[in-house]
Amino acid sequence: MDRLEDVIREGEVADDLVLLVRGGPDTKEKILLHADRLADIFTFNDAPARGLSLFAAQGDLDAWTVLGDQLQNYPKYFRIPAASVVERFVLLATFRNPHWTLLLQTPDGSEVPEDQLIDELVAIMGKALDNPKWVKIRKRRR
Repeated sequence: MDRLEDVIREGEVADDLVLLVRGGPDTKEKILLHADRLADIFTFNDAPARGLSLFAAQGDLDAWTVLGDQLQNYPKYFRIPAASVVERFVLLATFRNPHWTLLLQTPDGSEVPEDQLIDELVAIMGKALDNPKWVKIRKRRR
């Protein structure tokens, strides 16, 4: 299993970022699915890394670019100010910019049930927004 610590980009601050997360009607179930997938691949602090991948932007122009480059296959997305999650969740700059990882754990290491953290995250996320950069991909008939 790979260590998430090995793919952290140093020196980036999350406070002024806007987080862009793939969206849909089954948000809680998708978060659990993504947490399972991440934990199957990575550890963090010697434990399974349960969380979700997301993208970050600085300002509206950057968000517009990220929506078109990274999230164009998703008709819905969530837009979350990073400042609204950094005190409750571990938020890490990972892999290549603009990728980030939000872990379902608290920055201070306090024990909070994962289900409670997911409910809090869903409440922070609010309602999914229409992605203006969504490109519907047509499947070819054979």
